[in-house]
Amino acid sequence: TLVDFDTEVRVARYTQQDFPRMVERIRSRKASGMTAMYDALGVYLDGSALRETDRRGRPIDDHTFLLLMNAHHEPVPFRLPRFKPATTWAPIVDTSSQEAPRPDHDFPKDEYYPLEGRSLALLRERHPREEAVKESIDGVVRDAV
Repeated sequence: TLVDFDTEVRVARYTQQDFPRMVERIRSRKASGMTAMYDALGVYLDGSALRETDRRGRPIDDHTFLLLMNAHHEPVPFRLPRFKPATTWAPIVDTSSQEAPRPDHDFPKDEYYPLEGRSLALLRERHPREEAVKESIDGVVRDAV
């Protein structure tokens, strides 16, 4: 995922095959008077973009994370990405709080995450199907005990 700063902030998503073209476009870009500077950055780590397989040849999948960083002294509202339908974002770590994030409070896509000044947050992407599987496994484990 690439965030392009100019007169506005634009987000684009690229696959590994697009990297050579993306690097070429970045290197050919010239700085101009309209380049905006920001003290905050978000990094989208797509776990489904892995191009590896396990020893049986099955694709390896991982969770998708969003790392938000704010070097500014004031809070910055981050708009959460909406790359996949029916997605929510669960906070895993937020350095602005001494308490662990509430596991029952997810942020819907397109909502803003309130990142405090001089802090970072790590959020995990969740899908309804994944939560249904987790609940049924928890039920089986609970019944077995």
